[in-house]
Amino acid sequence: PPPIGQLTHDEILLDGLLHLQQVDLLDFWRTEAELKKMSSENFRIETQGLLIKYPDLLLHPRNRPWQVLALELERSLKAKRRYMQIVSSD
Repeated sequence: PPPIGQLTHDEILLDGLLHLQQVDLLDFWRTEAELKKMSSENFRIETQGLLIKYPDLLLHPRNRPWQVLALELERSLKAKRRYMQIVSSD
């Protein structure tokens, strides 16, 4: 089960996801939990070998099947250094 502090984050994220599904904008999607379970190498982000991170959601838009969107929901401000580590990682 997710940590109690994660529930509101996940509710907001999945509410948006359900809306996108209802208006038929997505072909396919995966959650962070699914990516972790699959140990997907393709969408894994390593920041200086210290942190292994997966996006909150991967979205495959219906009108652009070749495109994959990685979505992150941040409910609290993080240090600029942390954002820079994630954006500049491989």
